[in-house]
Amino acid sequence: MTDTNSGLDLSRFHLHLEDGPRIRPVSLASGDRPAEGRTLAVFPAERPEDVHPDSWEMHPGGDELLILCSGRLELDLEDADGMRTVELAPRTGQVVPAGSWHRLRLREPSVLLAITHRSGTQRRKDREA
Repeated sequence: MTDTNSGLDLSRFHLHLEDGPRIRPVSLASGDRPAEGRTLAVFPAERPEDVHPDSWEMHPGGDELLILCSGRLELDLEDADGMRTVELAPRTGQVVPAGSWHRLRLREPSVLLAITHRSGTQRRKDREA
């Protein structure tokens, strides 16, 4: 259980947005990964490794919303039209469609907020790495 008299430390918890009316904190230390619903997570990125630029991921269970709170990131997306790069600046976002392979590249230290349906998430190494 979390202390309800202080703010929720989003470096230690993600928020599970159930398909119903509840939002539940999930401790990162527990390793608990809810199967249904979406997860809201805040990711600080200080070094390129923090955004795993040599790995791509894909979420078949639903779209992912990425919102950059601070810093600068580049989002590479693979879709039916090929690959494109979206530059993310503070207070900008991008919807990554379900089933689209994508990766992030750090341009300056950043804080990223992501809302993701993690069910069935897949990862692969960069073909050029």
